[in-house]
Amino acid sequence: MFVWRKGGESLKNYRQSLNIFIDGGFLEKVFSKLGEPKIDYLRLYSWISRQVMVPRLRTYYYHCLPYQGNPPTVEEKDRFSKKQRFFNKISSLPRSEVRLGSLAYRGRSEEKQPIFEQKKVDVLMALDIARSAFEQQISHIALISSDSDFVPAIQMAKDKGIIVYLLYSHEIKPHHDLVEACDEIIYLTMDDIQEMELK
Repeated sequence: MFVWRKGGESLKNYRQSLNIFIDGGFLEKVFSKLGEPKIDYLRLYSWISRQVMVPRLRTYYYHCLPYQGNPPTVEEKDRFSKKQRFFNKISSLPRSEVRLGSLAYRGRSEEKQPIFEQKKVDVLMALDIARSAFEQQISHIALISSDSDFVPAIQMAKDKGIIVYLLYSHEIKPHHDLVEACDEIIYLTMDDIQEMELK
């Protein structure tokens, strides 16, 4: 569901090109709240393009492979292999690229649960947003994330005349500063998810 913001006029006739930037970890959390649907990512890309009313140039998907101990357990190997196959599938889609950071083990919580920290994912996404803006490749950006660390890169893109859309679900809301920084909001609903599911 698309929501106009800040009294802006319709952008229907301002058609150039769109890059989509997806924080894979955040999107996984959204899908887990919505029952873990099996998504056709090409349908997701097309749905976003229709909402923005601009043809998609490229999609960038950011994540990291699961942690493996030394030596890895059978369960860790299996989880790593499944995630690798998934990333390969995403990168094989037309004009779709996967950017991988790394996952660092940070010990255990008081509840004895392992603590992991993503490294480089935010930096990679921010750099790609800024590069797209400075190279004037695109006129629109669609962002799926919750992290306010992207605000400077978004502001840079806006200063270059790029219109920035933020997509999120009511189940997991992004940081307030990120919402404020983006030009327009698109809410992802269960009805929308059903359009994107694998048939």
